[in-house]
Amino acid sequence: MATPATPLPVPLLTPTPPSGALARVEPGDTDDGIDPLHGVARHGAWHLAALVVPGLYAVLLIAYLLRALGPEAYGIWAAATALVGYLTLLDAGLSTTTARAAAR
Repeated sequence: MATPATPLPVPLLTPTPPSGALARVEPGDTDDGIDPLHGVARHGAWHLAALVVPGLYAVLLIAYLLRALGPEAYGIWAAATALVGYLTLLDAGLSTTTARAAAR
């Protein structure tokens, strides 16, 4: 005589709240307990530094190069740098297109 099979347990289908990226975010909720305005201020400060530091670096570099090279050599260096910049702008993706065409 065969023994009856034991029924498998049926999982409870209760809805669970979403977690991670799907979780509902309410105003004032933070994961790490830091005020959201603190994050905005911090990112704003980094953005400002990213704008100011390169400009300050350029001014200091120009002053150094003028003293180290002299006005004549600095003029040649500045003209060469400007020429390289213009040629880079004129490239406008031509090197990428050429490489892609050569690969085919």
